[in-house]
Amino acid sequence: MVSMIYSNKAGATVINLVFAFLLLLTAFILISYLMVPEFQFVHGVDGVMEQIRNPNYVSGIRRTILQILCDILPGGQAVQFTTGLLSPLWTLPLYSAGVCVACTAAGVVVFYKKDIK
Repeated sequence: MVSMIYSNKAGATVINLVFAFLLLLTAFILISYLMVPEFQFVHGVDGVMEQIRNPNYVSGIRRTILQILCDILPGGQAVQFTTGLLSPLWTLPLYSAGVCVACTAAGVVVFYKKDIK
């Protein structure tokens, strides 16, 4: 997509590398939010371990949104594939195909609107 939009080959390469790094960093941040355990154990006043709800645990619609974003990002898919965490692996190729189609379509639309000399 970037190569179709930006005609400078060296610039497009740099943009793609920086963008890929930022997407991987974003994926690691999303996975760190999703990996927080729902419950944590603390020592009670009498020395007995108590299980309490973790205040940092993301739940509900927010968790669903973070999971979908993590599934869409290529870096998130790579981490999930190598570790076997979070999502069922059969969904990842579907998200990859959707991202490929969306990026190609966006690149083609912008490319056709460019004034090529």
